[in-house]
Amino acid sequence: MVRKTSDSTRRGATSLFVTLVAASVLAVPAVASAAQPGGADASGERVGSGQRGATASAVLFDDRNFSDNGPSQGVAGPGCQNVARPKVTSSIRTSNKLKVWAGRNCSGASKVINGDIANLATIGFDNRIVSLRFL
Repeated sequence: MVRKTSDSTRRGATSLFVTLVAASVLAVPAVASAAQPGGADASGERVGSGQRGATASAVLFDDRNFSDNGPSQGVAGPGCQNVARPKVTSSIRTSNKLKVWAGRNCSGASKVINGDIANLATIGFDNRIVSLRFL
């Protein structure tokens, strides 16, 4: 059985559809801004990059000057990160601000880093990074 619809029924359905789509589009920015990174963790320390949709990341090089001749490891994400290979990093490349620790679970001696460091010995942290957190 084929059911015919009138033009007024189709116009009403189209109008309802357009209204629903417009309402959902208007709601999206409010949801996105609520999820924006850059809040504070349990200790009150600011975390996140503050850029919508951006994921904080860093590459930790075993050799100075970001050398590709030796191994390197990548780290990304929120919260405290224990690095896969601790106590081997001599240079770090990142566009983010982060805090590095000499102990597991973000404990022990620490330094705040804001961007690339070609030689971690200059800040007394060569081969000492065990964990980190992006700020």
